[in-house]
This record gives sequence, C-alpha cells and structure tokens, in this order.
Amino acid sequence: MKFSPSCDGVYSVVGTTYTFKDARGKCPGDSEPEYDPSTGWKRWDYKERNEAKSTPLQSGKYEFMADVSIQADKFPHAAWYSVFQIHNGARGGHPPSILAVREGRWHVGNHDTWVPSKEDFALKVAIEIKENFITVDYYVDEEYLCSSRMYELAQPFIKFGLYRMNEFCSATQIYKNVRVN
Repeated sequence: MKFSPSCDGVYSVVGTTYTFKDARGKCPGDSEPEYDPSTGWKRWDYKERNEAKSTPLQSGKYEFMADVSIQADKFPHAAWYSVFQIHNGARGGHPPSILAVREGRWHVGNHDTWVPSKEDFALKVAIEIKENFITVDYYVDEEYLCSSRMYELAQPFIKFGLYRMNEFCSATQIYKNVRVN
C-alpha cells in the first residue's frame, strides 16, 4: 500500500520508517480557533497536522502495524493528538474511526477510555470493510484496547502521523516498521 502526504504534509520516510514533526498552520483553517457547532464553545485555539494518507480502501480485511515512538519534552505533548485514523475525506466532523490521546488517556472516536496512553508502543489496527460498514479493532502492545464501528458511504483510507490541537511543546511522532497486510 502506498502513502502520500495529506494536506501538503512534509515528513521523512526511510524504508518503512515515517517521521512526522511539528506543522502548525500548514492546512487551511489550522491557525484559526475551532468552535463546537452545536454550543458555540471554543474547542481549540488552533491545530496542526503533518500526516500520511493511503490510497482508498476497498471492501476486505486489512491490518495496519507500526512501532510508534512519541518524542517530546512533555507527555502528553498536546491537549489532544491523533495516532491513527480511518478517514473519509470529509472536512469538519469526525472521521469514521480515530485513535487519539486526550489528557494522557487513549481516546477512540468520541469516547475517552480510562487506559493511560504510552510514549512508545506497538500499534496494530485490524480493519474490516463490508460494503459501507467499517469495523476497526485497536491493539496496543499486543493487548486489545477498543473497537469502533461505523456506517460510512464515502471511500475510506488510512491516515497516520502528527495531528494535534493546542500543543504544549515541540513533538516528533515516529512510526517504524509500517506495514499493511
């Protein structure tokens, strides 16, 4: 599977290692505040992203795997940051599935877990697409973390890299041994 920059991201690739560094303001709207459409409350002062995206996924089963290392002076390095997404290309709203860190805990979709996140871990994501139904199971260090399931009409694809809101310090997210079976 091939990966290419999403939203003019700039990252390095050496073999199967992808390195993503700070990228504040590189995508349209990233330097502007984001507000909740239903309440009008400010969600974030700004966001930044530097990500890779795959070619579109067809119906079938996939397994994304990588050894992830997050390097920063503080952990967590932002109020919220993404580790992996199944995206649909829509602007605004939530992608069909997302694994993120919020307040130092794993966050899936719109739901927080009570499981503390890690700076270094083996990530495995089992993806199954049947017609328009997407099932995603997340594993961290070989242990099942959680799942997401969603009905989606748009063509899904994989996104991974540095995507965060209100950073606390500079950060680098490294994905080694990236592979999709």
